[in-house]
Amino acid sequence: MAIYHLSAKIISRSKGQSAISSAAYRSGDKLYSERYNETKFYRRDIQPVTFILKPTHAPDWCLNRERLWNEVENYEKSKNAQLSREFNVALPVELSVLEQEKLTLDYCQKNFVDLGMVADISIHRDDEMNPHFHVMLTTRPFDENGNWDVKSRKIYINDEEGNPLYTKSGYRQNRKANVTDWDSKERMQQWRENWATMANYSLKENGINHTISEKSYADLGEEKQPTIHEGFVAREMEAKGKNSDRIQINKEIKESNAKAAIVYTLKKDAEEIKDTETIVRSLSPTEKKEITRLSKELKTYISFDQIEDKKRMLNNWSNSARVNNLFKEDTKTLNLIESQMELVEKADSLILKESERLLKNYYPNIDQKNLSDYQVKTLANRTVKEDRVMEPEEVEKLLEHSNQQELYHEVSKVVKRPYDSYSVYEEKNKLLNQTVVSIVEKYQVDFKDVKTVENLPNTVYTTLKNSIKEQERNKIAMKVIQQYYDDKISRVFPSLDLNDQDIPTKELFSKAIDYYGDQLTAENLIRLKERPLIKFTLEEQHIAVAYFKDYGKAGNLNNDESIAVSSLAMSEELKTILIERPDLHDLLLNECIETGVLTVEQADTLKEQKTSEFSFSQQKSIPSSQLLNYLFRPQQLDKILASLDYEEREKLRAQEKEMTKKKHKRSSKGPKR
Repeated sequence: MAIYHLSAKIISRSKGQSAISSAAYRSGDKLYSERYNETKFYRRDIQPVTFILKPTHAPDWCLNRERLWNEVENYEKSKNAQLSREFNVALPVELSVLEQEKLTLDYCQKNFVDLGMVADISIHRDDEMNPHFHVMLTTRPFDENGNWDVKSRKIYINDEEGNPLYTKSGYRQNRKANVTDWDSKERMQQWRENWATMANYSLKENGINHTISEKSYADLGEEKQPTIHEGFVAREMEAKGKNSDRIQINKEIKESNAKAAIVYTLKKDAEEIKDTETIVRSLSPTEKKEITRLSKELKTYISFDQIEDKKRMLNNWSNSARVNNLFKEDTKTLNLIESQMELVEKADSLILKESERLLKNYYPNIDQKNLSDYQVKTLANRTVKEDRVMEPEEVEKLLEHSNQQELYHEVSKVVKRPYDSYSVYEEKNKLLNQTVVSIVEKYQVDFKDVKTVENLPNTVYTTLKNSIKEQERNKIAMKVIQQYYDDKISRVFPSLDLNDQDIPTKELFSKAIDYYGDQLTAENLIRLKERPLIKFTLEEQHIAVAYFKDYGKAGNLNNDESIAVSSLAMSEELKTILIERPDLHDLLLNECIETGVLTVEQADTLKEQKTSEFSFSQQKSIPSSQLLNYLFRPQQLDKILASLDYEEREKLRAQEKEMTKKKHKRSSKGPKR
């Protein structure tokens, strides 16, 4: 679970500290100190990810870590000089590696660099469950010419009439005024608040319902004591079986906090119960006990949102752990993750059962067989949260929206970027595999021999590890996508043999189901050749083409453009596809070709002018009838129709036979003489 930890200290020469030594320890780089004529290097099993950010007016040499801190050491002459201000900040474990890096860089840029500091950042991931970053900051600003500026200035003091005041020794009275507010308590409090605000925004943006706070336990109403910082040395001692005072103190504090947490939980129950009371109330006595047990073991409330967050966190953790296991065996962590995943699956199964019962009780007219598990849980969750039965129009919109978001939601548990097609992930995996293979061959890496991995240069080691991690994430995403296609197609056409379909065809089926919806009836499918499916009127198609030409990238308009789009006389259905479903834009273009609103060449030109990789595919445009006749070709149509209404199908078959007989009779009579 995300925690709040932000500590700050000054690296000072009076404490016997060195800026070069501190930077070498945090970055894992080998750095030479000009002042002490020695090289500092602290090897780490997992190389930190490092960045240096500088203000625009600072000189470019600031981006060289060794030169930066040597310049600081050389310029600060005083024996008690403040060399750097350092922050140690815990990163939310729920965020992916890329999300953590983005949050770190955004925070340091806005809070330090924009104020005039150079920020030397090192992200540490030695402990999988304790990702954090260190940032060393310059304490002296730069002037507009890129030279070191003063830290403070003398302000001479005058009397009320403006006459200078003097000390008994005859010197002008003065006071020191800092040129920045970097040392003020107010600025420190702002930095603390800003971290909580930015971290919470990042968590929310990525669909995670946890928050952190810079406030103390007392301010939050919790009777807890804060633990002390243990540090790497203390944890190393504990791992080797030695006693550490700092570890022991924290154990005692945690025991005390566990007791206080029981009281605090009882107080919070009244606030949290709304999310869970319907679930608990509708479960059997046995299921209630199971819910209670799972809540304790997972340390979270058993609700739809919480379990989805837990799944996402465990997916990321599992992927990292499996890759780390290639470099350093850690079966204990893998076993822990597996046991947690089993608990989550049990909790998710209980939520689904409760959701199905809730829909049966309050929405008896909904056919749950046509809904995915995600849609069932989403509707039940919204009903519980709002504590009311939703109107039919609301239900329809919610189910449609959840149908659109399900794939994005599932893929985001593995990779945090907008949904790409299966083929994009496949292509990325090929490139990543080339990188891995080239490193393995060049450096003779054998994952069964740890030394061949440990001896890799730091940058190569990091590249290899990150490539394998990304490769594993892509593989899981591809499995999720394929499973999503299979589930969706099976719900609509349960008799279609999916083993006969390749991935691109499954993707086309999935898109066609979303695009045409209720039009995919037995009657329409049988008569496709005579009567191609057309979703929108000619007027709406012309509006769509105008939209693509004038506004380019759908779903990423500024306010003025959004107003202009909304002023077009388009239906809600067309607006939804244009703005919210860029993955269906190809089908809309194909329909415009079918009706003659566009030619194939004009449609392809529109695709070439795209400004978003998520708008049009690279496939050549074709009339919609050509696409549909491929999907519903004769050898597959019988299987597809087997899942539709039997009586309707037989009636249509009879009509088809009758029409065929009439055509045959007319043709057999021959031309009139």
